[in-house]
Amino acid sequence: MPCSCFLNIVFFIYFQLRKSYSLESLLKNSGVSSIFSDSADFSGISSKTTLKLVKAPHEVMLEVEETKSEDGGRPDIMLDFSVPPRITFNRPFMLIIYDDLTGLVLLIGRIIDPTDV
Repeated sequence: MPCSCFLNIVFFIYFQLRKSYSLESLLKNSGVSSIFSDSADFSGISSKTTLKLVKAPHEVMLEVEETKSEDGGRPDIMLDFSVPPRITFNRPFMLIIYDDLTGLVLLIGRIIDPTDV
């Protein structure tokens, strides 16, 4: 069956994504549940015998800001002061950040609910 997806490339000068969530359920579902129990063994990092993990918060922030021009401020470049088109992300999408010079992928992400970012 042919794929009904399409690829759009959008270049942004500035954007910020931030998300906080708990890793507790992810760790427990991955089989790492003993660290949350009273029988957790943290003897390698502490001499206390009653340590256990209570919470596993995680925050991710991606901030991209273009601070200087790559062309070195060449005077023959025409500046466009028109208002850029407004883009609204109202459905899930993939985010791929790559290095133009090497072509290497630096980050791949999935935004499931753009209204919650």
